[in-house]
Amino acid sequence: MALILALSAACLATDRRRVRQKGLKRLEIPIVVYGTVITLMLLSALLTSTDLTGNLRGRFGQRRGHPFYSSDVVLAWNKFVTPIKNGRLLNMILYHSGQFTLIAGVLLQFMGLETIA
Repeated sequence: MALILALSAACLATDRRRVRQKGLKRLEIPIVVYGTVITLMLLSALLTSTDLTGNLRGRFGQRRGHPFYSSDVVLAWNKFVTPIKNGRLLNMILYHSGQFTLIAGVLLQFMGLETIA
């Protein structure tokens, strides 16, 4: 988890520097706030889904945060740092993967399949 925080801080610092270089200083605070919020979202997903006893819901919950977080990192990097080859496609694949795991987790819960016998 310390690695996630370190990577997030490095990405935010890079984004802030590039935003200033591009003359978009007014976006600096919103970017830091949003970056902090999505990092907390990912940490929350990791901390609340630590059941290793076969809980499918927990496994989906833990993995749900990664695609959303990665999608936002790709989006910000593509926008503020340097374009990524096929960055928009990668962003959409990651985002929709997050949506899929979110839906799968909800369906498992309501179908009563949250545990493996």
